[in-house]
Amino acid sequence: MGDDCMALDGPDTPVTYSREELREIRDSMAVPGAPPVCPLCGRELTVGKPIARSGDQGTIWHVRCKPCRRSAFVKEEPAGHRPEPGG
Repeated sequence: MGDDCMALDGPDTPVTYSREELREIRDSMAVPGAPPVCPLCGRELTVGKPIARSGDQGTIWHVRCKPCRRSAFVKEEPAGHRPEPGG
């Protein structure tokens, strides 16, 4: 589990998720009562405060994996679960 997280250039190098990994994150965010998890290491993702968008464009969530130093902005799915911000 931990070895995969160390496959980065250094501690200050942010890495993004692939499209498939983003789909996995969105799927895990849609499970009520369960925290979203990192598709690479399986650890719980930190979910930031929701970012409201204007009009009917939904909400964006900033999620990140501290061990992997990966982060992404994930758009709320139409009938998706709104996770509690974890900070």
